[in-house]
Amino acid sequence: MQEKIITSKQNKYVSQARLTAVNKKFRRKSRLFIIEGIRLLGEAVESNFPLEYVLVSDKLKNNDQRGIKILNNIKDMGIEVFTVDHRVFLTIARTETPQGVVAVAKQPVRSWIDLNLECPESFILVVDGVQDPGNLGTMIRTAEAVGARGIITTPSTVDVYNPKVVRSSMGSIFRIPILAERSIKEIIKVLEDYRVQLIVARVDADKIIYDVEFEGALAIVVGNENHGPSEAFKGIPVRIPCKIESLNVSVAAAVLLYERVRRQYQNSL
Repeated sequence: MQEKIITSKQNKYVSQARLTAVNKKFRRKSRLFIIEGIRLLGEAVESNFPLEYVLVSDKLKNNDQRGIKILNNIKDMGIEVFTVDHRVFLTIARTETPQGVVAVAKQPVRSWIDLNLECPESFILVVDGVQDPGNLGTMIRTAEAVGARGIITTPSTVDVYNPKVVRSSMGSIFRIPILAERSIKEIIKVLEDYRVQLIVARVDADKIIYDVEFEGALAIVVGNENHGPSEAFKGIPVRIPCKIESLNVSVAAAVLLYERVRRQYQNSL
């Protein structure tokens, strides 16, 4: 029997996926997000990340062996895979050159326990007010790369499950714990309760990163691309020495995170 193709933009799965892709309020209410592209979908499957369902364009090339293998694995897991007319699929896709695959997944429920703050060597990244999705996605990937225990974002930060953030994380979002949209007041209180030291990136700080200790339980705080993190974050203000006014926030976060790794490596020698 020939596989039925969804041809209506009003189909319930198509409508839900489209809303999930474009509407932050809907993502927050439904706790759904989209995963677009074969590579990213493969990362989700390899990370055992739970999927709700998958929509596949009827124009997906049959010679895409990796894509076919991933989709077959998903079907074997009992997850529904629907074929969609390509013109309908394009109303969902958020990329300029869609690969023909979009999955809808549930946002994981995370708590402070997931960050292991009781560990004396725990370190995390706090992101306050960053607006560019690419910057946040890159920071998520970098935080996983350096072994950070997790990430916390404030309500003024771009939505963690914005499709561009998900793509820019290149799969890290499926693995590293993220506590999204937590109030600054809550963040400060919890970190104080766990005696986590804050190192706050500020372009006008007196101390540079080489002047301070990066030991013990640590939270590195980075902020908005234009004005930095909220003044409510006290801790130790530091700047990165450079010959220009400032670095891109994702680059600054990477420098600070790797400085922690460098110090740990030095201390282990």
